Amino acid sequence: MRHYLHVFIQIWKRSAAHILEYRLNIFIQGAFILVYLVGMLMMLEIIFSNTQSLGGWSKSEVILLYGICGIMWGLIELVYFSSLMHFMMRGVSTGELDTILTKPLDAQFLTLFSYPAMMEFIYPFSSALFTGWVLLTQHYSFSLESVFTFFASIILTQILLLFLFSAYSSLAFFVTKSQQVLRTLETLGDHSQYPTIIYPQLLKLSLLSFLGVGLVGYIPTAFLLQKLPTLGLVPLFLGTCATVFTSRFIWKFSLRRYSSASS
Repeated sequence: MRHYLHVFIQIWKRSAAHILEYRLNIFIQGAFILVYLVGMLMMLEIIFSNTQSLGGWSKSEVILLYGICGIMWGLIELVYFSSLMHFMMRGVSTGELDTILTKPLDAQFLTLFSYPAMMEFIYPFSSALFTGWVLLTQHYSFSLESVFTFFASIILTQILLLFLFSAYSSLAFFVTKSQQVLRTLETLGDHSQYPTIIYPQLLKLSLLSFLGVGLVGYIPTAFLLQKLPTLGLVPLFLGTCATVFTSRFIWKFSLRRYSSASS
């Protein structure tokens, strides 16, 4: 574990050095994120000018959900999403996987973390500042139990999504342009900024299961606001374990059927 942590840190140092070569991009990205955040807040203002609640969620609760969703999705984009996109576009078709397999490290680990999108740090950072401002200016009532379930659910959902998206990336072994799957999930991620409970039953179940994006902000925020019971952590834990084992099985199954690009 210490060795993998060291490799992870070195990858991030390399990526940080790279983005510092294009510092103007940081300001441009920051301006874009600011416009995006303001645009979403304006959208919420329009929605709540016509209704008092959204699926039983008040305006302040949806704003909190929006901030937490931004943090969680931003971390996904920052840490591993771009690495999976890179693998699905180039890993198998160009033979980059051959090089990965020569490394004394787990290949799935390298496909997950080799290309972090360091420029995306602005999104979760800005969302964290926004969420802090919301918590300071709005009047929420949290219990110690709800705070515990909130952080526990964040850990579980992030692990679940990590391995769920990794399982989808295994399509690269069998399908050309498989990255379209992750692009679709990224687009569907916009739905996670609203309470998942508002969607039709089939879409709601899909977002909370094999699509996964409904887990990004809704589940942790619902725990924090005491809209879900503490026992709700049990199916979330079981679902996370099942996803981890399934993802590892799919990856090993796919790898056994991989023929080297140089063969």
